[in-house]
Amino acid sequence: MILADTGPLYALAMKRDALHERAKEDLSLLKKQNHKLLISSSALLETQSLLLRREQSSFVSRYMDALCTGSDLINPSTDDYLEALALVKRFSDQKISLFDASLAVLAQVLKLEVWTFDKDFDVLGVRVWRS
Repeated sequence: MILADTGPLYALAMKRDALHERAKEDLSLLKKQNHKLLISSSALLETQSLLLRREQSSFVSRYMDALCTGSDLINPSTDDYLEALALVKRFSDQKISLFDASLAVLAQVLKLEVWTFDKDFDVLGVRVWRS
């Protein structure tokens, strides 16, 4: 399994996004390598929120349905969020979001790589899947 970050999920939906083609190619390669996507509730919520700023709600709704049926979903626990808050504090010289920190914690707990376009995960010491 690969833990998906918001960036690739957003880019997949947005054809005019600069990373759209890369996201499509990455997803194709992930499938060829028999990886299944695991999406945290925080990444799902962040993706939906970003898409609603630029797309019609009907499009966003269909995309969210596709993500939820084509992937496994996971909810961070209260302890995961508390650890994520500690990560944000530990890296206070960086602009690390709680979204990214919670995903980093899940990746570490589950021993998974993160599919991301974001360099924050390198800073956080998380294993990143790259094509």
